Amino acid sequence: MLIELYCTEPNCDCRRVFLDAVSVGENETVAVIAYGWEDREYYKDWFGMDMSQFIDELKGPALNTASPQSEYAPMLLKTIEEHVLNDDAYVKRIQVVG
Repeated sequence: MLIELYCTEPNCDCRRVFLDAVSVGENETVAVIAYGWEDREYYKDWFGMDMSQFIDELKGPALNTASPQSEYAPMLLKTIEEHVLNDDAYVKRIQVVG
């Protein structure tokens, strides 16, 4: 199951979502995927500097380095990138919510 988590900071315009992949059988998070839908220039400006490692994670999709990840996280990242984030209607919806 994927749970969408959005920033709630007032005046923040990060334009990102965290996708919390939860194992239904174990009822625990197995991956947290950060996804930012804007281009690199947007995140470089938003972050205030061009630090490639941070910009790559801000732009996403990427495993969120600040979250614990299971051994399944890399496979889940690839699956979500290929199947979930290739769904234009889904991506458009999360952009409106975020």
